[in-house]
Amino acid sequence: MLTYRLLFFTLLLAFFLPLQATHYRAGEITYQIVNGKTYQFTFVTYTDPRKPANDNTRVLRVNWGDGASEDIPRTKAVVINSTVQQNTYVYQHSYSTDGVYLVNFADPNRVENIRNINGGVSVEIPFYVEAVLRINNSIGSNESPIMYVPPIDEGCIGFTYVHNPGAYDADGDSIAYQLIPPFQAENTPVPNYVDPMFSDSFSLNPITGQVTWQKPQIPGIYNIAIRINEYRNNRLVGYIVRDMQIEIKNCPNAPPIIAPLPDFCVRAGETINFNTSASDPNAGQILTLRGYAGPFEQASSKATLTPDPAQATTFVNADFRWKTIANHVRYFSHQGIIKVNDNFIPELADIKPFRITVIGRPPNNLIATQEGNGLRVSWDKDSSGLANEYLLYRRIDSSKWNPGQCERGIPASTGFKLISKFNDINTTSYLDNNDGKGLSPMVSYCYRLVAVFPARDRFGTPIVSYKSESYASTEICEAIVRSKPVITQVSILETSISNGKVKVSWLRPDTLNQMQFPPPYRLILKRANTPEQNANPVAIFDYPTFDSIADTNYTDTLVNTKTLQAVYVIDFISTATGIEFIDASQPATALRASVLSTDQTNILSWKANVPWDNIGYVVYRKNLNNRFDSIAYTTSNIFSDVKLVNNTEYCYLIKSFGKYSLLPDSSENYSQEICGTPLDTVRPCPPSVRVITPCVDFSSFTNRLEWINNNFCADDVVSFNIYFKKYKNDSVYTKLKSVSNLTFAYDDSREELKKGIGGCYVVTGVDSFNNESNFLNEFCVDNCPEYKLPNVFSPNQDGVNDEFKPFPYRFIEGIEIKIFNRWGQQVFTTEDPEIRWNGKAQKTGSDCTDGIYFYTLKVYEQYLEGIKLRQESGSIQLIRN
Repeated sequence: MLTYRLLFFTLLLAFFLPLQATHYRAGEITYQIVNGKTYQFTFVTYTDPRKPANDNTRVLRVNWGDGASEDIPRTKAVVINSTVQQNTYVYQHSYSTDGVYLVNFADPNRVENIRNINGGVSVEIPFYVEAVLRINNSIGSNESPIMYVPPIDEGCIGFTYVHNPGAYDADGDSIAYQLIPPFQAENTPVPNYVDPMFSDSFSLNPITGQVTWQKPQIPGIYNIAIRINEYRNNRLVGYIVRDMQIEIKNCPNAPPIIAPLPDFCVRAGETINFNTSASDPNAGQILTLRGYAGPFEQASSKATLTPDPAQATTFVNADFRWKTIANHVRYFSHQGIIKVNDNFIPELADIKPFRITVIGRPPNNLIATQEGNGLRVSWDKDSSGLANEYLLYRRIDSSKWNPGQCERGIPASTGFKLISKFNDINTTSYLDNNDGKGLSPMVSYCYRLVAVFPARDRFGTPIVSYKSESYASTEICEAIVRSKPVITQVSILETSISNGKVKVSWLRPDTLNQMQFPPPYRLILKRANTPEQNANPVAIFDYPTFDSIADTNYTDTLVNTKTLQAVYVIDFISTATGIEFIDASQPATALRASVLSTDQTNILSWKANVPWDNIGYVVYRKNLNNRFDSIAYTTSNIFSDVKLVNNTEYCYLIKSFGKYSLLPDSSENYSQEICGTPLDTVRPCPPSVRVITPCVDFSSFTNRLEWINNNFCADDVVSFNIYFKKYKNDSVYTKLKSVSNLTFAYDDSREELKKGIGGCYVVTGVDSFNNESNFLNEFCVDNCPEYKLPNVFSPNQDGVNDEFKPFPYRFIEGIEIKIFNRWGQQVFTTEDPEIRWNGKAQKTGSDCTDGIYFYTLKVYEQYLEGIKLRQESGSIQLIRN
């Protein structure tokens, strides 16, 4: 009777499972914003229409991520072939607040015999796909990428298989592709997943999304999952997951091959044209060539392939054309996909991505004209109306640079520096007058302008994302006429706190309106003792009244050149009708040096605020004969004098070489004399340490430390300090010992190690100046608890093995043991680690009979991270005779 029941149940189960089991092959989720916090989601699944349960696909159960779940009806079903049906569900959902929402759906069953999931036993492995939507006012509206190439594919053994999702993000966000295991539930990958088996390689390009499977070897069905991460300003703002299926068959068909495709950079408004072609190594097959994603999916001025699709036998080609417009400007490239299929059964394909970067047009008609002591830079307003910023750059002298085809903005290597940023697109001019201080005559000021285009969503609204800079404008250069004195030199002749000397030289004005400012004239040289006092300089030299102006110089004396940085300015005055101020020169400071002393090194630095351009510096050091020798030339304003003797004073001068771009002669200027004494303030490198515990043979409770002196920081260690802390999370170390620099090992045999050898050690190096290395290279060791029980004892009072007790144990916090007879009755229990059971029943005190007894044991073991519980059970044989 039992046999018949079992047979009936087996037949019932065999009938019931196929009827109920669904049959998911692939699926994905995408979303687009409708308005506010309302989004339209598209769920696409691929199922096996041959299964009776295919009717279950009429409704999809969706979790919206905000606590709500909903059964949504199928929008469309398309039978692709006899084994694949595409099911599309389009539905809107509104969220009440900002947040991060995990949207997902699941089905109890995948198709059977997926080779790389659970060893091929896959029919009862659930199918699960998710997407993350982040809603936040700070990032603006956000939509997921849309994938234009279906996730069902076929390949042949021994031939390269390729796939590309054809994802395109209308918001212009950065998308990155990642291979992940397929999932069966939230946070739960499918069991026993492996990447598809290959003979050469299986890979995913994280930038283009191209999946390449070099020469699959085993036929069957395979599933992979691709997570497409979406970044905005380096912040993850969402992701979608595609769970896709690939069927590899044993078929004698080589896939078609697309000719290599170029990448392009193009100025908005220009047209990209190229011919794309594909050929098939199998003569006679019909090829179909199509374009997907990126350029083909623009809201306006879409790219085209002609013809579309293109079809031909063995060789096919088509003309790509894209008339770009300003709306296409974005930071990241527009990635398109060219795909070609043959007409073999199964169809094989080749896919190649190509990328087109559309860059904003440069601002037009940049000009500069003198206005007072400055230059008025003006330009035409961005004609597209889509830029929302301008960036104005300046440098001295022409850069001789022109942007490359893919070069946006202005790289720092050109020498241009940003001097102003304009957030009003209607701003079309800027007065560059050095923040009211005026520009220097005899200097060629060169300008370039860049327009900035914000990222925009699908509706054209700017969003907080990666901005795109335009091509740089044409360079323009202009100079201020010399209508005022020009200081050409400020050089320290003597260094003293009260008797210093400074030589100041200048050029006369060469352009002057004598009708407006008639002669005679006066020049008044003024000095402030620090740049901060430049607003109120004091007159130190009054050049007498004269009718014509000459170039001249003046030696300023009784100056504190040791601790202060003098700044000079020259007032130009007409005295024809009194004292009428005409103009003032640009201020110029003396070259000010400073020194920072450290171990065997003096670090020199210097600065000067001058109207000319300093192009190089010579560093001088005083020798034993009290003369200065040049020791270095540099274009930097910092220099390290190394390999010096500690506690010895060294003195220096700095000489600068500068020039006005429109003057042939250079200006040489000396700093004050500066001295520094190297001192050892450098910590030694932390030694590398290892600890050998006694856990292997446990002959003693000793931890042996061995270390290496890492002397690449400073080779002057005189001793080592050894530190210890009991627990990893302790913040304070205890110093165990100091040893000489000739010692590289230490045996820690403290009495307390008998209670636990676990802990963390650090060895530091100490130099002759008592600098100690940082507490790095910590080495932690754990206890090795041991607690073992014998399996026999003989309580016969002969003094040998009369008690059941453990072998020698270590690092045990406590135990709990219960001993039972063969009928399950407890005869003994204790929490004493020594146990010491004498073979008597604990309650009655009577002898237990010979035989097998069973125990359960809880052992509380000491570890570096704390007490851990270990449980075990076993048996004991009690023998009295």
